[in-house]
Amino acid sequence: LKFHFKLRLVYPELLKYGIFIIVGAFASVILTQTDTLMITYLLGLKEVGLYQAAVPLASILITVIAPITTVLLSRISNLWAQKKKHAVESLFLIVQKYILILILPITLTLVLFAELIIKLVFTNQYIAAINPLILLSFAFMISAMSTILTYTLISIGEAKKVMYIVIFGAIINVFGNYFLIHSFRITGAAISTLLSSMVMFVMLRYHLSKKIVITLDYKMLFKTLFAAVLFIVSIYLSRKLIETNYLFEAVLCIAISSAVYILTLFITKVITKEDVTFVKKIVSSKK
Repeated sequence: LKFHFKLRLVYPELLKYGIFIIVGAFASVILTQTDTLMITYLLGLKEVGLYQAAVPLASILITVIAPITTVLLSRISNLWAQKKKHAVESLFLIVQKYILILILPITLTLVLFAELIIKLVFTNQYIAAINPLILLSFAFMISAMSTILTYTLISIGEAKKVMYIVIFGAIINVFGNYFLIHSFRITGAAISTLLSSMVMFVMLRYHLSKKIVITLDYKMLFKTLFAAVLFIVSIYLSRKLIETNYLFEAVLCIAISSAVYILTLFITKVITKEDVTFVKKIVSSKK
């Protein structure tokens, strides 16, 4: 009887919380599919094909962070329930830093080698997808950073605010697409996605900052950017020095450049042993 009584008390709260998440997820689907639907309606299937050449390439930025958000951010709700606010803040800052480290070189690669990537993956017929790829790369980079804000807000019981922000972002994207597609065609759709991503990022960060202390280490950001620039330079130099099978050349260039990037991060102390120890402790902790 006691168990059933407690369940009756908790059930309405769980239902209400679940509704916020479901509505937010539905709005998120609208947000991500708006571009394709409106390009189809306003421009036609040919333009959709060009746009869809850019979308999966840029969405790599969201895919690569999934393991980090799944493993580390799943701990936040538990820490918050235990009222370990300082641990939540520390974990958030660590995750924020490592996601930035992961996505920055990928973003720069997609932006600076957009034409080469489009021609390599598709053909010269998809050359019109270059500008959308560049804009969407920035948009998905911002969305990747927004992901940790979203997960953290939901984990600390702020799903309702996330729902409203996602709905607002979807509305901005719909109107942005309507006006910009007419003027800039598929590039306009990419601009709209970038603008809505920026607005949502600012709103999510603002609301989370009211709950926990979140900062950005600009010195760390500069060092990471410096390492990412060396990553790009390494790719350029490797391509000039290595002449072999095209696929093997690409793999070798990426391997060398990645080694340079990681080594630079360790030398500049962007990645420290303390960070690694802290992450292991958080992940392995059962309390």
